[in-house]
Amino acid sequence: MQAAKASPVWVGLPRFEQAVKKLAGQELKALGEAGVDQKILLRLLADFVRPFDPARLKRLGHKIKELDRLASALDDIQKRVERLDTFPFPSAEISMEVLSMDRPPITQAELETIRHCADQTRKYARAFSNFLSESKRNLYRWRIGILSGYVQNQTGRPHDKELAALLCAGYEAIQSQKAMSADAMKKARQFFADTIRTSLEIP
Repeated sequence: MQAAKASPVWVGLPRFEQAVKKLAGQELKALGEAGVDQKILLRLLADFVRPFDPARLKRLGHKIKELDRLASALDDIQKRVERLDTFPFPSAEISMEVLSMDRPPITQAELETIRHCADQTRKYARAFSNFLSESKRNLYRWRIGILSGYVQNQTGRPHDKELAALLCAGYEAIQSQKAMSADAMKKARQFFADTIRTSLEIP
């Protein structure tokens, strides 16, 4: 009969950082010399290896729904502007004068600005909703992408080998059986980059 696998144990941030420095101090030092803030990197690493809080996942789902509702509301605004623009009067200026005599008439250019703003905001809301939905479906690779993205932005290179060693040290620090190779790190990083490019694409 096989022994049950031990669950990861979160030891607190100070002890976690000490363990990682002891297990992968050389890699941490190399990244620091390359321009990475070690304090920020260790906190990102801790957030990655720590078991994900289901409540955070639930909040993410709520945000996705809110963005979808916002996009629908903006779509409705755009349709209302279209209806106003085609009101049965000779021009939009006259339409607004008839409808609201105590206000200056809205011009055609202003209507076009409202329409454009509603359309662009709706597109960004949809794109960000897609972005969050994709992150929810692929949390593991997503969090790797954030970690590696920070390192690449600071140093100009991905440093897959060093990050893989740090992740292995992080897993060991919380008594997890997981591991990470430089090749797996590279694949996850590329997946993250491709997903961001497609999910945040604005028509």
